[in-house]
Amino acid sequence: MSWASPLGRALTGAAPDDEIILRAPGGTETLAVLEVRYEPISVEPFREPSNPIDRLR
Repeated sequence: MSWASPLGRALTGAAPDDEIILRAPGGTETLAVLEVRYEPISVEPFREPSNPIDRLR
C-alpha cells in the first residue's frame, strides 16, 4: 500500500485499538486498527551492467 494513498495517510502512526477516520473520494469511514505488522520485503539490490553495450548484442 502506498503511504500517499488515502488509506496509507489515514493509517500513518496508527496503533492497535486506534480508530481512524478514512477520508476518500468515495466518502468518509471510521475504521478500527486490529493489528500492525511490518514484514521485510526481499528486494534485489540494483547492479549496474558491467558493459552496457553487451546488453544490446
